[in-house]
Amino acid sequence: MSDRRPSEPRRGRAWLLPVVVAVSVVVLVAVVVIVVTTGQDFF
Repeated sequence: MSDRRPSEPRRGRAWLLPVVVAVSVVVLVAVVVIVVTTGQDFF
């Protein structure tokens, strides 16, 4: 039972990781573009 449970979330997270990375990269690029276009310093 304990062996079956950990293997299932791993498969579901296999596609989740690239999605999270892609979303974070898109958000990062969007923030950089907004900062460059508006000329404001958020950092």
